[in-house]
Amino acid sequence: MNYVIICGSQRLNSQSLKVSKYLKQQIELKNTQSKVDIVDLGTNPLPLWDEDFWKGTPAWKNVWNPISKLLKEANALIIVSPEYAGMVPGGLKNFFLFPSINEIGHKPALIVAVSAGLGGSYPVSELRTSSYKNNKLCYIPDHLIIRKVNDILNGEDQVENDSDTYYKERIDFSLTSLKLYAEAMKPLMESEFLKEKKFKNGM
Repeated sequence: MNYVIICGSQRLNSQSLKVSKYLKQQIELKNTQSKVDIVDLGTNPLPLWDEDFWKGTPAWKNVWNPISKLLKEANALIIVSPEYAGMVPGGLKNFFLFPSINEIGHKPALIVAVSAGLGGSYPVSELRTSSYKNNKLCYIPDHLIIRKVNDILNGEDQVENDSDTYYKERIDFSLTSLKLYAEAMKPLMESEFLKEKKFKNGM
């Protein structure tokens, strides 16, 4: 099983990256045959999309092809988004202008929202509303909102508290759910009918 985690924070060494690394660790611990890649938009931001991308210019191929290859090989995606002023970061919104149905179409994805405080619900709503129309990514019903993120998932040096325990259990449940969806949806990912070019974009 191949997973790609999109870390949507535009900051270096972000809390979203901390969460992304924890998710990667948990997947690999429970599924030793799994391959998990993290695309960190903090350390490797994508340029703003422009129409030259459609022309496949060498500059765009150099930027996008390595990410495209990971997405095509993925069976499931995890989208990790912090909340910037009640919104998904611009860099993550920009990311969703690039992948096509051939890369992520009909693949299950888990939304993981991250908040330093008690927020985090707005990115979930925004991603479910506007990030899947043409690429046909399929968000599973379950999602995670990691609140007060600075205080949890801080490694072995941290004395585990009730919040830590709760989030770790919830993460395990959501990752197992994602794996089951990926297994069940494999025929959809391979369906030529669902890649029909006449109706490749959503309405």
